[in-house]
Amino acid sequence: MNTNTLFAHSRDLRSKLRQSPVIQHLYYGLGIDMLINCFSASWESNKHEIMKKFLTEEEMKDSKTVKLISRDIDKCYNRYKTTPLEYFLFGMRSADKEKRESYISDKVLYSAVAKTGTRSLHDAELNDKFHFYELTSEYFKRSAIEVKSAEDRAKFEQFVVGKDKVIFKPNSSACGSGIFISKTDDPKGLFDKLMAAKGDWIVEELIKQCDIMAAWNPSSVNTVRITTFKNKRGTFIHCPFIRVGRTGSDVDNGGQGGIYALVDADTGAVSSDGKDERCNIYVEHPDSKVPFKGVQIPRWNELRQLVLEIHNKKMPKHIYIGWDFALTDEGWVLIEGNWGEYVAQQSASGKGLKNEFMKLLYGK
Repeated sequence: MNTNTLFAHSRDLRSKLRQSPVIQHLYYGLGIDMLINCFSASWESNKHEIMKKFLTEEEMKDSKTVKLISRDIDKCYNRYKTTPLEYFLFGMRSADKEKRESYISDKVLYSAVAKTGTRSLHDAELNDKFHFYELTSEYFKRSAIEVKSAEDRAKFEQFVVGKDKVIFKPNSSACGSGIFISKTDDPKGLFDKLMAAKGDWIVEELIKQCDIMAAWNPSSVNTVRITTFKNKRGTFIHCPFIRVGRTGSDVDNGGQGGIYALVDADTGAVSSDGKDERCNIYVEHPDSKVPFKGVQIPRWNELRQLVLEIHNKKMPKHIYIGWDFALTDEGWVLIEGNWGEYVAQQSASGKGLKNEFMKLLYGK
């Protein structure tokens, strides 16, 4: 059995375990995820690196301060399932118990949605990004192919003909990880690069965003994340925000240095200053000097109608989806859908959204 086959079998096994209600109960309900992380070397290493980003040099030199904050991070992880990064982005260091409890961490979010019994649906239609493209291609408004093995070489070389650049995305990537844009002047070399990287890839035609969205940062496609909930009361939009990249970056994700800001769900106007995952606040983009608060996102009503249409028409069995859209001169184009995190929304607003999320998830 070769390496690729072993990798595929391992991935399939992990997928089946994630979809099992019994495994989900043991993993989340009994706190096995807590035990695994809190006693691992990687947890301590990650915690230390995050603390170095948010604490001053003087604080890091004070062993008593470091120990107290480290213990508090562990306490919040055990009680609220917040990661070290969420601990700082949510301002938990200075928050009282009531405020701490108001935030929803990614772990709590994923656990809550998984317990609705939609995990297998998520993995089939959202986590498999190319299958998601096939299901919703009319809303992508651009071409894409999947590259999985050496047998796809001819398909790839034909796809890039006439395209100056294309974008490459790992089929199961998250937070912009592994995405890159490349010229197509060496198709054979590009394909060999993909094969060496292993895994499944999606290759897409580039999006040409409109000038208003490009103004913040032209090197990245700057997007709107807009979440929808479908419950017994109807389908609802909740807490959208924009994400913009930094100069030279291909992506706008916060995990890759991007900046996020809230958008008023009714009007489409940016309603907060920008913020990044170092807790820096920006009245205007630090590179382009374009302001955040008050900027009107164009064609907002179109996006509101479009996202509700896609959820109800193409993904009617899904309870919750976070959608990413880009705006071109011809209108909105879909980028992807997933169980979107709620870190940026809560971080930018300084407000916990756990109660709002749970009410929307369960239709209360």
